Amino acid sequence: MSTTQPITVAKNIVNAEFFNDPYPVYAELSEEAAIHRINLNGPRWALVRYAECFKFLRDPRLSSGGRVRFVLSRLLPETRSNFAELERALEMWMLFLDAPEHTRLRKLLNTGFSPAVAEELRSQVEAMVDGMLDAAVPAVCWAVAWPANARVTATKETRHSFLM
Repeated sequence: MSTTQPITVAKNIVNAEFFNDPYPVYAELSEEAAIHRINLNGPRWALVRYAECFKFLRDPRLSSGGRVRFVLSRLLPETRSNFAELERALEMWMLFLDAPEHTRLRKLLNTGFSPAVAEELRSQVEAMVDGMLDAAVPAVCWAVAWPANARVTATKETRHSFLM
């Protein structure tokens, strides 16, 4: 592995080849440097080596806890007050908790998401989703299918009147 400095020009790495097999791109990036500037819905920094990722994820300065508060702190005070309830709710999400609380909750939840449990729930989940889709069909018809049909018909009539 080389020890070259991080590349500051954003690389475009996402393309059809990347989606087919991203590992050659990862290997090339890892060989070049530990940190890269990439384009992924805008410019982003990407860590591509295990050691740097390991350090990053364990650095207390880069904590998940308080991330919501930090983002909302950038809003004007009068605007931020509108998000107080959201802030309170999001800071209870496991995603935004640090160890040891995150670890404790993950251990509790892991047993409920094992492959065996998922398989046991398959028929219940399929029935639930089928019911949700059945309920959605009328809404989709009203919102999309019928207006689309009317627009297509109008377009055909309009085209026909110009041809006559």
